[in-house]
Amino acid sequence: MQSQLTDNLRAFVKQIKKSELISFDIETLVEDGKFLNNENIIAISYCTGDLNCNVFVAESEGEEETILQNFDLLLGNVKPAIILGYNHTGYDIPLISYKIRNFKDYKFWNIREYFGSAYTLDVMYLVKNLTGKIMKLEDAISLYLGKSELEAKMIPSLNGMGKGEAIKYLWKNERKKFETYSLNDSISTLKIFYKIMCDG
Repeated sequence: MQSQLTDNLRAFVKQIKKSELISFDIETLVEDGKFLNNENIIAISYCTGDLNCNVFVAESEGEEETILQNFDLLLGNVKPAIILGYNHTGYDIPLISYKIRNFKDYKFWNIREYFGSAYTLDVMYLVKNLTGKIMKLEDAISLYLGKSELEAKMIPSLNGMGKGEAIKYLWKNERKKFETYSLNDSISTLKIFYKIMCDG
């Protein structure tokens, strides 16, 4: 399905370098009743259009400021024209914006600048524009990238743990698996975006 939005995006993407496009995702520890309030950010993953991909991971729950500083420096180096995410306008960006207001010594000027000036594209709504449905990331991966890609992204099942519990367990006990899980969200979002841009 075509739309004016995708046509306009294709024209814009052609004008920028791949390195000026970045997809990112955060991982948090969420306590009951603390949604978009006082979660701990434990990781920020990213992947640029030229496939410079990495994840900043906290060693402990008290390292939010360090992770956010690393992300701030990254945005200053990348100077993104487009910032992608999946529901990042509803969660990641509001939470980061809330967090950085509470740190006094470091001003996070790059986060403030590029969240305010880059084209912030929520791929969840790009998918909705084309399908008419709000989809979870897993469903969008299955639709656009296939089931094998979805299986690679799924968090390992851990003795009946819920997703939040499993993420916390992997972060504390199986760091490589945690990093892979976190990074896959950013990579999958980027791949969905490029799949949509290439179709038609």
